[in-house]
Amino acid sequence: EIGNQNVSAEVQLGLIETASAQHMLALAQNHLDQSHGKIALILAQAMCDRRDERSVETSRALATLLRGAGEPKLASAVLLESAQLQSDAQLALQLGQEARQLSPRDLATISFLRTTMLAHMSPSSPELEHVTLDLLDGLLADGDVDRLFAVVEETKQLSAYTPEIMVREARGLAKRKDKDAAIEVMLRASQAFEAKGD
Repeated sequence: EIGNQNVSAEVQLGLIETASAQHMLALAQNHLDQSHGKIALILAQAMCDRRDERSVETSRALATLLRGAGEPKLASAVLLESAQLQSDAQLALQLGQEARQLSPRDLATISFLRTTMLAHMSPSSPELEHVTLDLLDGLLADGDVDRLFAVVEETKQLSAYTPEIMVREARGLAKRKDKDAAIEVMLRASQAFEAKGD
């Protein structure tokens, strides 16, 4: 049985590989409570590296531990991985939103949320549009205009091509040095905003 001992000894004994998730979490939390953040992180990372499937409860507990150890991005990744494994769309969406709270700008998480919402919400849903705009803004920041145009094209096919999305498309065109097309789209966006009364 694993006691409150140093991690190197635990690794040498091979006990980390056989310890239960609950035991590992309790041990890591114990180290974290004693301000042994690095040791807690090593134990948490060992749990992340395991190939066995984690329950939602365990994933959430692991994410909380990682956040406490100063690793919010890794905590977010744990929740996103759990979300991607769920067959229950509502639970998947909830886990995805929890993941995003920990890493608001992570494009993989935003993309997952959008894909899940598309499958279960109206394309014109304000919540879906908000996530789509966040994804487009992230893609613009990363300079990934090809993917940005793919998302924009999808909104056109779904009849969800709003003036706000037009503005992002125009910015993408400007990044690609297509100034004439950027101006044309921005003018259409301006007209669309006027039609909306914005």
